[in-house]
Amino acid sequence: MPAIRSCQSRWFGPVSIFVAWLALIVTFIHPPHGTGVQICYMQAMAGMPCPGCGITRSMSSAVHGMFAESWSYHPFGVPILLLFIATAGLSILPRTLRQRVAAKVFHNSKATNIVYIVFVTAFVTFGVARSVLYLIYPIA
Repeated sequence: MPAIRSCQSRWFGPVSIFVAWLALIVTFIHPPHGTGVQICYMQAMAGMPCPGCGITRSMSSAVHGMFAESWSYHPFGVPILLLFIATAGLSILPRTLRQRVAAKVFHNSKATNIVYIVFVTAFVTFGVARSVLYLIYPIA
């Protein structure tokens, strides 16, 4: 059971739950087309987008039903939004259900790890490709 507790504390622990709820609150409050204030350090300093640029606008567009805009801001916005919704949703379930979900994730850890690695690799690859394309074809 210690491994299941480790899995539960990592994926469903207080930090993950806090981040999920905070992200959802920001997503619902944030205007879908941005605030006009530059918050990306890489964009401000290097003049090109970071791998995560557009995630907040993408998620905000998705919760407002603007899926084409969501995709154009960042194609990973909807999957990340679903992850935050699932994490926040799990946090309000009874402890026994949360433990059952953690046990399922742990017992399917190989598949979970493969999905995680593929997702992170695709996310970083997209971000690097977008940055390289931005260097070649800068948007004025």
